[in-house]
Amino acid sequence: MEESKYKVLITDYVWPDTVPERNILDPLGVEIIEADHGAEDHLVELAQDVDGILTCFALTTEKVIKASPNLKVVSRYGIGVDNIAVDVATELGIPVAYVPDYCVGEVADHAMSLLLALVRGINRYDPHTKAGGWNLEVGRPLLRLYGSRIGIAGFGRIGRELAVRAAAFGMEIAIFDPYIAETDLPDNAKLVSFGQLIEASDFISLHTPLTDETHHMIDAAALATMKDSALLINTCRGQIVDEFALADALNAGQIAGAGVD
Repeated sequence: MEESKYKVLITDYVWPDTVPERNILDPLGVEIIEADHGAEDHLVELAQDVDGILTCFALTTEKVIKASPNLKVVSRYGIGVDNIAVDVATELGIPVAYVPDYCVGEVADHAMSLLLALVRGINRYDPHTKAGGWNLEVGRPLLRLYGSRIGIAGFGRIGRELAVRAAAFGMEIAIFDPYIAETDLPDNAKLVSFGQLIEASDFISLHTPLTDETHHMIDAAALATMKDSALLINTCRGQIVDEFALADALNAGQIAGAGVD
C-alpha cells in the first residue's frame, strides 16, 4: 500500500461521520486521524507529525499547534476562530483558515426565530397549553414587530442577513459596528453608538466575534440601561454576554426576556 503523502488531524466534529472529508482527501493521498476526545494531551499526541488540523469546537492550543514540525495549516469548521491559538500559528507562519459563509442565513433565521418566539409568547404558551392550560394572560405582553426598533450589534454577513429579515417585518434598524461607516449601510438602517443601541432599542441582537474588545460587551451596566420591555438575542459566542449579569437582570425584571443559542 502506498504511503500517505500527508496527514490531517480532525480534532472533533458534530455530524455523523467524516465521509465527506474522506471522499475529498483519500484520492489526494491524505491520511485522516480522528481524535475521539478533545483533551489537550490527547490532541498533542495525535498531532505529532500532521500536516494539517481541522477543528470544530476543540481547543487547538499552543501545545497542539507546536506538536508537529510539519504543520502547514489549521482550518476551522465554521466562522469564529477563538478556539484556535491564532497568535501562535501566526508567529510560526502557519495560516489559519475558516469558512466565512458557514450557516450565515441559518443563524440569521435562528436569531429571528428566537425573537419571534419571545415577541409572540410562544415559549410561554407552548408549555402552558401542553399542561392543559388555556389562558391568554400567560403569554402577555405580546409585542408588535412593525414600527419597533431592532438594534444589531455587529454588521457582518449574519448581521446584514438579519437586517433583511427585520426589514420585512417593518422594523426600524439601528446598527452598532465601530468598523463600518454610514455609507456601508443599506438605506433603511442607521448607524448608532453602543450607548444609543442599548438604550433605545426594543430588541437587541448580537452578531460580533469574540475578542478582548467584545468579551462581556453586554454586562450589568449595559443591561441596566436597556428598556425594561427589551429583549436580548445572542446567537454569537456566549462570552459576549456576562451570563450571570443576564440572569440577575431577568430575575429582577430589568429586561423582558432573552433568547440565547
